[in-house]
Amino acid sequence: MNCDLVFINDIETLLQANMQLKTDCFIIAQPFMSIKQAIDLKKELEATKLNFKLCHVMMRPNSKEITAFRQVVDLIAFVGGTVQANKFAVSTKGIDILLNPTSNKKFEFDQNLAHIAQENDVKIGFLFSEILNTKGFSRMKTFRNYAFVCNLLKKYKVKTFFFSGARHEFELRSSKDLRAFYVMLGFKKEQAFYFEKNAIELIFEKPKLFEVIKDEKPKA
Repeated sequence: MNCDLVFINDIETLLQANMQLKTDCFIIAQPFMSIKQAIDLKKELEATKLNFKLCHVMMRPNSKEITAFRQVVDLIAFVGGTVQANKFAVSTKGIDILLNPTSNKKFEFDQNLAHIAQENDVKIGFLFSEILNTKGFSRMKTFRNYAFVCNLLKKYKVKTFFFSGARHEFELRSSKDLRAFYVMLGFKKEQAFYFEKNAIELIFEKPKLFEVIKDEKPKA
């Protein structure tokens, strides 16, 4: 099953997008202010026909926060972009995915962090909206840094995913668009297709499926 991580929690928008884009599952990511807020949204979503997973997004190190939300949400993500944030995310038990490990500044992600992420099975997520919302030289630098990090992730066989990261309807992208993003950043077409089609299983259910990082065509 393919999936997309979005920051949209408007149910009507997501239901319409589901019909138009044929997204199998939405990972609805929010920096929840309280456990109650997460539970209330989960109940609201469960009353619809939308296939979803709920993700709590953290921006500051807080082990107690991880423990508290672990029982309520399906995923816990941590926003990176600095060496300190990236190190916390890949080293801390309970963090499932590191979002945006780099920016348009210096390289904030290195071989050591890639190795730790692989050992701890922390996934790495890139958001297309970060590219979409930058312009000119900043966009070029962001893309360059993404490509650099992707080379490390392939080398160390770290599970890597590309999401729209949409905050608005116009930022949503189809699975075809996201597969193209993989290829633009150095993955083979077969790898991109495999990641996209097996995203839910790779993230949530069957880690043994992750073989695509090898430079060989996955077996049918």
